[in-house]
Amino acid sequence: MTCAITHVASASEPKSASASPELAMAALPSVEYGSYQGTSFGAYLAPTGELIDADGGVDLVFHFNGAMLAEKSWRRSDANAVIVSQAFSTFGSGPYEDAYADRGRFGRIVTEVLGRIATSHHRENLHARRITLVGWSAGCAAIGVILAVPRYFEMVDSVVLLDGLHAQYKLRPGEARGPAKGASRVNVEQLTSMLRFANEATEGKKQLIVTHTSILTTDYATTTETSDALVRELHLTNADADETMFGMHLRTRAHKKNLHVLGFTGQNPEDHMKHLHAVGDIVRTWVTPRLDQLAADEQEQRSQRASR
Repeated sequence: MTCAITHVASASEPKSASASPELAMAALPSVEYGSYQGTSFGAYLAPTGELIDADGGVDLVFHFNGAMLAEKSWRRSDANAVIVSQAFSTFGSGPYEDAYADRGRFGRIVTEVLGRIATSHHRENLHARRITLVGWSAGCAAIGVILAVPRYFEMVDSVVLLDGLHAQYKLRPGEARGPAKGASRVNVEQLTSMLRFANEATEGKKQLIVTHTSILTTDYATTTETSDALVRELHLTNADADETMFGMHLRTRAHKKNLHVLGFTGQNPEDHMKHLHAVGDIVRTWVTPRLDQLAADEQEQRSQRASR
């Protein structure tokens, strides 16, 4: 049995999901999931229905930090994809960065998941059709490291960052580390792979959703400052907002094609946790419609080829 790590690019850009969660969540097919299955590195949650396409393709969603805590939310996502969980019990982003300093590790994890799905479904030669990376809090650090590897960058179709996009400040000579230095002082060199991905999202080639609270940090850039720096680097602007989205108060948004940057109020740990537990609704708003549309496009292309 061989499980190849390949990425099948779509021939056409899918219809973009509405910026309104209520509209986007209206007409998606319901997806039921089984129970979590263990792996050598974590666990995965698979749909109970047909999840392998005619060519052996499987959509995979990797959630770094907190996926199992947000299981109820994930079961609302209706994503016809394998939800893969990896988390570390230690504090901070360091373990996530260190885990993927080995540039081959993510590929081995993809291969392991595909192998387990192949065994459970009595299939061979499966491949990763589309990959989505989701990070909450410290877990977002893994995504930046993974995207820095060119072959993984090409494999990944969508990224969701839940209140975890951080960077250091650029310090002036002799300047001490400290809080609230502003978006203009964020060291955007630490966001190189994310900025490249964001650029492709603004062109419709990829998809990136970024959410952040208004929580302050002590000596590095907040998620607000880092997200604002990303928006500035893309030559976009944040528009003011005053509405409820995913059960939280939205105060700013920036949008272009498949890029969505959403700034929420909230300055305490409970507000931070809300972003984790909104993951299913966020995925259902943008990622699930994209996966469904791309799958439908590929099926139509196969039918057209077969009729020639």
